[in-house]
Amino acid sequence: MKKAVISVLVGTAVLAFVACGKNAATENSSDSGVSTVSASSQVENGQKAVDYFKSHPENYYDFILMDVQMPVMNGRDAARTIRKLYRPDAKTIPIFALSADAFVEDERLSIESGMNGHYAKPVDFQALQKNVGMFLEKREKR
Repeated sequence: MKKAVISVLVGTAVLAFVACGKNAATENSSDSGVSTVSASSQVENGQKAVDYFKSHPENYYDFILMDVQMPVMNGRDAARTIRKLYRPDAKTIPIFALSADAFVEDERLSIESGMNGHYAKPVDFQALQKNVGMFLEKREKR
């Protein structure tokens, strides 16, 4: 089962936004064959995350991993801002929250902000790969 999910992700472009420090999400994703852009060295806050997304052409990225706790603009506000952009991919790109907060309320807040899922750290990469794979498969069928 894991190989099937990973094969869905091979060659996928990921825009990963993290607040700071080591980016475990992109390190593990890269091991799975996922092409990633690690924003840990490029984007240090949520506003720059939005700006980074806007600076690339439509459909450049397949999904976004967004840290919830970022300075200047937090991840949920960044997701809301991306969803409001006047471009079709901003409405449809899967955005997944990465957070140290694991309560049901935190997941609800992420979903209400326009995110498609919420993963508490340490991230269960098998669950993440499975869910991302399902979103990508659905999009391919459209």
